[in-house]
Amino acid sequence: MFRSFYDAAGMDLESLLARHLTHLRSQETVPQVFAGRGLTLEDLHALELGLDDAGNGVITLRDLEGRLLGLKVRLLQPAGRKYLELPEPNGNPPWFSTRRPALGSEMARGMLCVEGELNAMVTSLALRGSGWEVIGLGSAFGPVPWAWLEQRRLPVVFSLDRSRAGDKSVQAWLRQARASGLRASRAVPLLADWDACEYAHTCGREALSARWLQILAEGKDG
Repeated sequence: MFRSFYDAAGMDLESLLARHLTHLRSQETVPQVFAGRGLTLEDLHALELGLDDAGNGVITLRDLEGRLLGLKVRLLQPAGRKYLELPEPNGNPPWFSTRRPALGSEMARGMLCVEGELNAMVTSLALRGSGWEVIGLGSAFGPVPWAWLEQRRLPVVFSLDRSRAGDKSVQAWLRQARASGLRASRAVPLLADWDACEYAHTCGREALSARWLQILAEGKDG
């Protein structure tokens, strides 16, 4: 039923997005699918997150020029999979923060690639004004926006879950980054196996900001 709704919609992404954004704006509290992630209702609006009729979360994915590439749906009740890509497959493109230090800016300190769009979003809010540019990777397999990283020529830090897939990907990415002349490393965990959303929800965004800045200042492993 869920799949057939999107098929019947004709895959008009702009219309779908507008509908989902409007639905979320009609909510008076953070929808269940986004609850416990350290994000306020105002954050959801600013981050262009949406809500479909079944209560599933909708993530907007745009390129660096702001063009709509696709939507990623976070299922409220996963059944074997957590996400649905629209169109499917859409290549699972990275999420880019709209708050980026200008190229050559003295504020620009580095590029932080975080696994998971929502983790990247709450991280970008926590690090606002710090000079760290945040990119959300759709999964432990990326893809990584190498052309953008090479253009920026800033230190690159990868933050992925400690998993077999994540460990393998990071090692390959570190080799590729260094082969491109980029200074690259892997961030140590925030706290045990907590992700950024869990940390922000439990400890608060200021604490998340302080922890990220501590990690980024003290050095990384890998």
